[in-house]
Amino acid sequence: MLVRYAKTHLLPTGGYPNIYIVGGWVRDKILGVDSDIPNVNIVVEGMEATRYAASLTEYIRNYGNSLGKANTGELEADFDDEAKFLNSAEAILYDIYVEMRSLRTRQQTYAEASIAEDALFRDATINALYYSLNWKSLHDPTGKGLSDLYDKVLRPPIDATKCFENDPVRALRYIRLACSHDFTIAPEAMEVINSEWLRKALRE
Repeated sequence: MLVRYAKTHLLPTGGYPNIYIVGGWVRDKILGVDSDIPNVNIVVEGMEATRYAASLTEYIRNYGNSLGKANTGELEADFDDEAKFLNSAEAILYDIYVEMRSLRTRQQTYAEASIAEDALFRDATINALYYSLNWKSLHDPTGKGLSDLYDKVLRPPIDATKCFENDPVRALRYIRLACSHDFTIAPEAMEVINSEWLRKALRE
């Protein structure tokens, strides 16, 4: 539905975003395990996520089931000041909690963003696998995500120190995933996780 709406109602107006599912939902689907992920993370390429979600919200409220058969669900987007700054929106669609976000980028505009750059902001290569809803295809922009997933290795997509400096809580996620999915933490990541500065950062 998300892609069909973009193709039929945004493309004629000059906007047609690429929409990807990314993160734990994709990871667990590939592994074929029951996912405990309570939400689905969606990233929007080529358009601000808030613009896309607001447009979709308005359409569903006005036209309801015309987007497809039977139940189309409801989309309630959160557009507070912080969400606009982060260019993200939260929604409930088909009774599933959905987080929509523009690709993270250091470029001047979101139009210049790419999944290759967005992947470098993620916590691990196995969580930087993108499933395109437009093309029904899987993308591994780090070039290590799939191999690390099949080898069951948790590895940062960038320098390990920098990765955990960006968000020290990632260390706890690594430990949780290592326990729940029987993953091995890459040596460079384990070295940082065992470091005194990270313990201090988590205490603070």
